[in-house]
Amino acid sequence: MCVSAGHIADAALKVGLPTGVINVLTAAPEQSQQLVSHPGVDKGTFTGSTGVGRAIAAAAAPTLKQVTLELGGKSAALILPDADLDRLVYTLPINVCNNNGTQCTNPSRLIVPESRKDEIIGVLAEAFARLKVGYPHDPDAIVGPMINKAHYDRVLGFFETARQEGATFAVGGGRAPRFDKGYYVSPTIITDVSPDSRVAPKEIFGPVTAVLTYRDEAEAIRLANDTEFGLSCVVYSSDEQHALEVVRKIRSGTVSINNGITLDLAVPFGGVKQSGYGRELAPEGLDEYYNTHAIFLDGEPVVTL
Repeated sequence: MCVSAGHIADAALKVGLPTGVINVLTAAPEQSQQLVSHPGVDKGTFTGSTGVGRAIAAAAAPTLKQVTLELGGKSAALILPDADLDRLVYTLPINVCNNNGTQCTNPSRLIVPESRKDEIIGVLAEAFARLKVGYPHDPDAIVGPMINKAHYDRVLGFFETARQEGATFAVGGGRAPRFDKGYYVSPTIITDVSPDSRVAPKEIFGPVTAVLTYRDEAEAIRLANDTEFGLSCVVYSSDEQHALEVVRKIRSGTVSINNGITLDLAVPFGGVKQSGYGRELAPEGLDEYYNTHAIFLDGEPVVTL
């Protein structure tokens, strides 16, 4: 993140933006706290965990400064009974494991019809097993290592908890094969997951998805909404009109149909519930940084006495 921000600052200088218009500061939590709470700062925006987002909102409250918060997610992939499995296999595994699974929009909950559970999990397990785990410089690698040992241990800790709660693994569930060193996690599908188990609502932040089953559409929608988060969701169906009807019942900032994760710079992005508030991207994202300044020129009074 610091490197990319530096490139933006370099680009600003190259196009002639005056020095000081953009400043890049690499700050520890203490300095960040000062920025968020300082009365000279009018606006803050943050992408990260819900816990840190709450702390930022609290620090900004005394000065009533505006903040945009793009926070955590436990995004669902709701698979309707008429879903096209070829489309599912083509889009879902890569989206679950995108950015090593450490993206808050990744579909980390898989909500499948009980009547097609074995069929759907079977084809997805084969697809997950084909995803290449490798070194970051390997152009063919889809999944790289976790960022550090603490992160790696946290993901494996979720696997152990899932086993203790009676869950099973259709594929993965531990260190990636052929890697004796490093923090490589195998692409994983956790099955036989209860809605009240730890892996169902919590953000694992790894190349992992947990499977929940439903018997009817009302239950499917309830499961999709049964999370403190509301960032992203995807609905799979061969009937686009029906998918749109289902989408309108899901509380999520973004919902895609038959396409895993979809982002467009021209479309506003952000979440609801514990996934934060405000929007990024598109004109709506720029509007977050504006305040309306109303100016009245002298003229006839609107109300006369």
